[in-house]
Amino acid sequence: MRVTHNLVKVATVLLANPDDQHWGYDTSRRAGVRSGTLYRLLSRLLEYGWVTVVWEDPGGLTERRLPRRYYRLTEVGRVELTRIVEERQPT
Repeated sequence: MRVTHNLVKVATVLLANPDDQHWGYDTSRRAGVRSGTLYRLLSRLLEYGWVTVVWEDPGGLTERRLPRRYYRLTEVGRVELTRIVEERQPT
């Protein structure tokens, strides 16, 4: 996978809470990347098997909004993204 500055920013956000589910808008805001960039990155992570995706159950929503698509790191994704972030850290 091509390592970009935006990938490192998104990886840092995902790794801050590696066991949580992450949804697009919140991840985009916390990483400081545009949504178009974020979703391209998440698609690549999904292709590599570094994240899984699940849709929120619309029956459980208590507010008027569309269901969210949640992303969760896989064990392989956690290892690989940790490696990428650590390699990009200044020495």
